Amino acid sequence: MTDSYIALQLQTTGSKLEPNVLQLLRDSKLSDLCYAYKIRTKSESKLLSKVEIKRVEKHAYSLTDITDVIGIRLVALFKNDMVDLLEGILSAINHSNGVHPNPFIQDKIEEIIIYKGTSAFDDLTPKLLEVIKRLSPSAILSEKHSKEGYSSIHIVSRLDTPVPKLTDYFMPIEIQIRTVFEDAWGEIDHKYGYVIRSGKDTGKPINNPESVLAHLKVLKKFADACNEYADCIRTEAVGSTVTVVSPRKVISVASDTYILTRFAQLHVADNLIDKYKAARDLKDKAIASGQSSQTLFLDAAEAFRELAESFSLDQSKNDRGEILGYYYVRMNEAICLMSTNDREHVIAARNIYKNLEDHTHYSNFPLLKMRHAQALGKLGVVDEAISLMDSSGKLLQSIFEPYINKQEGDWPDNLPYTDYLHMAKTQPKLLGYYLWSKIKSLDEGNEQVKCNLFLQAYNVTIDALAHVETDSPEELSLHNNLLYYAMGCLSRAELPKMITSISTEVLRQYVDSHLGYIETHLGKVTIFTADTLMKAYWLLNRKVDATKYAKFVIDNCVQESLADLDNAEKLSLIRIANRVINNHDIGVIN
Repeated sequence: MTDSYIALQLQTTGSKLEPNVLQLLRDSKLSDLCYAYKIRTKSESKLLSKVEIKRVEKHAYSLTDITDVIGIRLVALFKNDMVDLLEGILSAINHSNGVHPNPFIQDKIEEIIIYKGTSAFDDLTPKLLEVIKRLSPSAILSEKHSKEGYSSIHIVSRLDTPVPKLTDYFMPIEIQIRTVFEDAWGEIDHKYGYVIRSGKDTGKPINNPESVLAHLKVLKKFADACNEYADCIRTEAVGSTVTVVSPRKVISVASDTYILTRFAQLHVADNLIDKYKAARDLKDKAIASGQSSQTLFLDAAEAFRELAESFSLDQSKNDRGEILGYYYVRMNEAICLMSTNDREHVIAARNIYKNLEDHTHYSNFPLLKMRHAQALGKLGVVDEAISLMDSSGKLLQSIFEPYINKQEGDWPDNLPYTDYLHMAKTQPKLLGYYLWSKIKSLDEGNEQVKCNLFLQAYNVTIDALAHVETDSPEELSLHNNLLYYAMGCLSRAELPKMITSISTEVLRQYVDSHLGYIETHLGKVTIFTADTLMKAYWLLNRKVDATKYAKFVIDNCVQESLADLDNAEKLSLIRIANRVINNHDIGVIN
């Protein structure tokens, strides 16, 4: 094949793949983080020209050595947003962001280059390196200093599409991440400075080249200053905050007695057991400290992480002490990280769970799958969270059946009795919650799908009732959820063309049953129970009762600081409550 034919194949295939990459940006919400993004495939002439230039220094250079046949540039408005964009792209490449389809070859990173032109980029580098170490520890990484001042991140990867006629050759793509000010300077520098320095495009001579190069250096200083000043404006406007994920609590399993007894049975060293107890005490202190406990959770996580280094795992060996010691230490580390509700730490927890799941020793540990699903749920990766949560439930049942009549001490290591008790009441409720989260993400017009998901959420959640204590807060919470899911079905059951596998009469019985329980067991009213009761009474045409709780919703949204609700959620609650008070239809329940 001639170079011209190969170049044409590269251009044609690359152009066809551009929409797949753009779709990934949209599906993963990376496009929302960008001020702008640009994608291009090198033309046949540009490919041939690059080879010709490269062969001056590298005589064997060929078209298949080009790593930026497809190039995409992600432009951030603020410098620190580059960290989030890097994290998003690496998560996409290692297929950990839950987006499907994914055009990247999984974990295929050929090179990451951090270009640092000035000291203005130095404060960002440690954050970038931490993300790379966490998400792509085996990637070939280099830091390069540009005397011209260029600052950017370049990632070379491959798309999971072979190029026709080229054996075992998959389409290369280069992703560039930079700020809007860096991008503007880079475009100007490429148009004038690069031409002067490289001698390319000599048919377009530039006047006063030395003066132009000097001006470009000054312009770079202005661009760096703009980057810094933009970040100052942002910090002044919004404050310095962490990126918070879903604040739902992650409840630890109270199985320390079993764990410590099992460690002793398996001859885990006494000093390691003592360190485990000390780390556990830190975790308990953090749990008891409530909302001000992030630092304590991180201290506990660090104690467990250091302890994990004392255990040596070998896939070919079967030392149960080592296997279980490492498992419980890493699980505790991860749950401490998750409990901070800081996105960066939740991602770290998610990676711990993923690494444990990939290990053959832990492939059938149901609590691990449930925790992994919780981390994904906190990160908003709902579909994958649902899939994993469902898998954890099926695995729980498959292990539970042979041990149903066994004593506590006879249960297997992958499902201690305390783990079973915790999961039996928690896993169904969480799966129902994630199904509801999926409902909230669907657009209007998907009412049949929403109705089916509400019924599915109801059917899985009701299994948890058999495992909670009678008249306990957990039982009341479950009835609240079940009432809400039943209402979601009932409010749609009589819509035109709606097909349900259950009659309206039965759905109304569900609603009456759970509402009756809540009415007779309700103690302190929360914003969430008030919202549920308001909608239930409205659905049952009990307008006076609905109005009573609508006023409660509005008063509490306005007067109280609700850590579990952001402003958008509060406004949504207030809007519906106002419709109830004004006797306006509130529509179907979402």
